[in-house]
Amino acid sequence: MKDTLLLAIDTIYKNKDTILTCSETVPLPHSTLLDNNNIWGMPENIARIAIPAIITLTVFIIGQIIVWYRAQVAIQNETKNYRTIILNWIDLIKTSIEKQVASCNELSSNIAHSQDIHPERFEYTKMLAEKADSIGVDRFITTFMINSTSSKVDDKNDKMTYNLISQFNFLKSIEHNITNTYNNYQSQILELMSEWNTIFMKLDELTLSWTPQITGSGHPYLAFHREVVKISNSWIQNAPNGRSTMVYSMANLITPLTTLTAEELTRNINNEYAFQMSAILQQLRIIDLKWRTNIDGNSRLFADTATSINNSYASLINAKQYFEQDTKVKSIFKVRK
Repeated sequence: MKDTLLLAIDTIYKNKDTILTCSETVPLPHSTLLDNNNIWGMPENIARIAIPAIITLTVFIIGQIIVWYRAQVAIQNETKNYRTIILNWIDLIKTSIEKQVASCNELSSNIAHSQDIHPERFEYTKMLAEKADSIGVDRFITTFMINSTSSKVDDKNDKMTYNLISQFNFLKSIEHNITNTYNNYQSQILELMSEWNTIFMKLDELTLSWTPQITGSGHPYLAFHREVVKISNSWIQNAPNGRSTMVYSMANLITPLTTLTAEELTRNINNEYAFQMSAILQQLRIIDLKWRTNIDGNSRLFADTATSINNSYASLINAKQYFEQDTKVKSIFKVRK
């Protein structure tokens, strides 16, 4: 043990120049936490540029996200508002639609049962469909096709959107058609009425012109004239409430006189009185035929119009129920302008 200790002392003495003194320091391992020249692992000169840029970019991105989010929320809210307005409008026009249908059916019935040659009264009702139609096709497509979604596999958005667009447009168009159709009907009837009155006056004038010429019991036209007067007096005296309608006049005056003149001309083809009357009666029968054709056509036309309006509104109701029950507005991440 003693020998070992002496050997150690001798070794220290020989290497005394290489042993550290207490005044010397030992360098510590390098650490960035203690290096004032580095920031976040970057040299200070680079960090002074990079960090503000990173912060600015981050703020910009966050701002853009907020702007996008607000815009998407606005689009979603706009879609919801338009859905509500359009679908609720279908309910709002229900009363006006029903009134217009009732008016068309009433006019159709009145025309079909018309007894006289005059225009039947018509009560026109605005259906207000043009207000929904004025929203525009693009808005309908954006609202119901692009920004609405259905949970069902058989997505009918396209078909139902087309129904909304086409039916609103149809109801808007048919409003003008109803007015034009009635105006045409009215002008046609007034024209026929004027024509009837003009020709009918000729019949009255003919009888009055021949009356003073037929004197004495031996006149060849006397028997015919007496029958004409008899039929005319019966027509006047038996008129309901003293008023002679077109239907009544045809049945009780024009038709009997037509039969009378035909029989007279068969017996006496040279009866000028009967010949002149026959020509006038023929004109009146033609007017009557045109009138009957007119009322038959217009009666069916207004009845068909009422049916078309009903069918169109039923399509709107069907589309409304579909969008309310089977669809909803897309999320803010999927809606588009």
